[in-house]
Amino acid sequence: MTARLFTLHLDYEGRTFPQAIYGTNEFALRIVGLDHHRAAPSKPNLTLKDPEGVTLATMDVWATDWTESVAVKRTTAAQPTGSRRSIHHFDNEAEAIQYREDHGTGGWIFVCNDKGEATIFPWNMTPSDILKTGMTSQSGGRFIGATGKITKTEDLA
Repeated sequence: MTARLFTLHLDYEGRTFPQAIYGTNEFALRIVGLDHHRAAPSKPNLTLKDPEGVTLATMDVWATDWTESVAVKRTTAAQPTGSRRSIHHFDNEAEAIQYREDHGTGGWIFVCNDKGEATIFPWNMTPSDILKTGMTSQSGGRFIGATGKITKTEDLA
């Protein structure tokens, strides 16, 4: 799997050369940036950029959370819903399995223990990657393995 490299730029008091923190997980960098912003005695301006250098979100000195980039919102809205990189949410396991079979998304399905809701994740995410994102139920759940429509060896959590 090819890692995508996101950057979190920290600009303290107008420095012209911001420090950068690199990571392969956008969600993790958002958490790192927010924690850093809250703990720093001298508040930085933060900018989160994707691997292509497009600004995803910013946080200024006075902010309490991330401000999403308008350009990214428009781009996200224009993407097709059937993208194999999309995350899809369903009311139950049967709907998720049927959608995956019909559309060939091939990714892992996580089923919530409490409500039975199901989420299909992208084919390139392993169960370990999925758990690290924090996008699973707090009450726990189970994984349904990837289909054979998109072949990839998956590791177990």
